[in-house]
Amino acid sequence: MQLEQKSLNAFLEAVKKLDDGFAALPEFSPSTYDETRLLDVLKATAERLHDNYPYFHPLYAGQMLKPPHPIARAAYALAMSINPNNHALDGGRASSAMEIEAIAALAKMFHWPQHLGHLSSGGTFANLEALWVAGQLVYTEDGTPKAIAASDQAHYTHSRISGVLGLPFISLPSDEHGRIEPNSGSIEVNSSHARLSVSPSRSFWRCPGDLAVQNCSQCTICLPGQNRFTRPH
Repeated sequence: MQLEQKSLNAFLEAVKKLDDGFAALPEFSPSTYDETRLLDVLKATAERLHDNYPYFHPLYAGQMLKPPHPIARAAYALAMSINPNNHALDGGRASSAMEIEAIAALAKMFHWPQHLGHLSSGGTFANLEALWVAGQLVYTEDGTPKAIAASDQAHYTHSRISGVLGLPFISLPSDEHGRIEPNSGSIEVNSSHARLSVSPSRSFWRCPGDLAVQNCSQCTICLPGQNRFTRPH
């Protein structure tokens, strides 16, 4: 057996536990479906999914794809039984509270006493939100947004999403070790608050005070442990 299946038994027990929590509601009959047809569709789907590389196998390293942990997979399926939505508390009271707890746990991992955030559907959407926030907060004197600066090895979503958001994007060259190369022009430090952190792989928000921040008329970037950087023309 290659695929994990033991967690399915625990999932069925958890579904019963979830159902018990709504036992006081008036009785009704859940939507019926053809069980034979359901099985046929699922088997057909499984057959089609054979046309994939074995992302789950420990010897496969061709993609950054791995199945979620059995707990995460089962918990997600369990939540889909009622399908809460964290857009507002009336759409998901319990899951919104759990989201806050998860963010607090992540912040604790980085020793951040103060934090504010939420869970996104994935890395691409997280990049979109971070870049949108940067575009809303960082402006030039005439009111136009400053450019987003990132390494030429940063994920392609940085430049694409900047384009979607109408934000100028500057690609910073890197050396053979993936380090950003200061090769022309200069960006002086004139702020003590972190805005956007640029690393060879990705950009992300950081707490103020722990990074040196560089500003120029075109872009705002932050680099750990440096107080001066250069900007390509």
